[in-house]
This record gives sequence, C-alpha cells and structure tokens, in this order.
Amino acid sequence: MLDDSPTWMMPIAAYLQTGILLENKNKTRKIRRKDAQYLILDGEMYRCSFSMPLLRCATKIEAKRLLVEVHEGFCSNHAKGQSLSKKILKQGYFWPTMIEDSMDSVRKCDKCQRFSKILRVPPNELTLMQSPWPFVMWGIDLTSQLPKGKGGVQYIVVAIDYFTKWIEVEPLVTITVRVYALKSL
Repeated sequence: MLDDSPTWMMPIAAYLQTGILLENKNKTRKIRRKDAQYLILDGEMYRCSFSMPLLRCATKIEAKRLLVEVHEGFCSNHAKGQSLSKKILKQGYFWPTMIEDSMDSVRKCDKCQRFSKILRVPPNELTLMQSPWPFVMWGIDLTSQLPKGKGGVQYIVVAIDYFTKWIEVEPLVTITVRVYALKSL
C-alpha cells in the first residue's frame, strides 16, 4: 500500500499517478528513464521484470523483514549476499538497494560469521608470467674430475634456472668445447 511516509518509491509513484515531474532536471531525467519499468495496481507499486512476473516494490521496513525471513526464517539456509537477493527476487519482491542490503545482512548475521567456510582465495587476481622471465638468469657449472663411473663418466655439467629452480644434470666422459656446448644448450 502506498502511504505518505517518504520512501524511494514516492517520486516514481507520484509521476505515475499524476504525471507531474520534479523541478530538478537530473532527478526528472532519472524518473523518466525508470517510469516504464514500474506500474501501480490496486494501490501497490510493482516493477516489471523481463523474465519474471511483476515484482512488488518493498519499503525499507518491508525489506528488512524480508531479509530476516528469507535469510533466517523457517525454510532458510543462511544464503550468502547475492544468492539471498536472488531468492527474494524469486519470491516476487524488489527494492533498488537489494544486493547491498543482503550483503550487509549476511555480514551482520552471527551464525554466518561463526560457521561459514573461510574462503582461501588470493586478495587480487593472479597475473600471467611473462615468457622471457624464466630464462633471465641461468647458472652452468662443471664439476672437477670424479672417480670413473659406468661408461667412463668422470665429469658432470649442472645447469640451473634460478627463476623456476629447474635443474638439469648431464654426465660427461671428457670435457671439450664441442661436447660442453652441445650438452649445456
């Protein structure tokens, strides 16, 4: 029921009922843009929805009651912010600050704060690694002569990528420039 207490619906309802606009041009422009989405039936204001039936516009008091009932009521599951607002939409109610109000309601809910799962996500988006960075710093070492192993192996070439901590090891029989260059690259 549209009463005389000031709500977010009053300027839109006044324009729909009387056709008189406000003197403030910015507010008038906003109301004209929104008026096609709203209609008044039997003294109640409804919002027309694209894929849902008419949504009854709720005042602040009704919105608080709806948030408590849907979030903590008889058939509730303590849904989080956006899913809570979608449930209220499916029940056929609307108000402009629906998502923000449902987020605040969930933040203030004691049970949700005590027993909800802790999200373990990074505080900011992960960034892709640039391709040249892994190959910026390499270390290549030769060991001194070791006791002979299988196949006559006496030396080892060790290559380390310091960015990714990747290690490559190759055994060598003899150390020559040609063998060293081929094995290390």
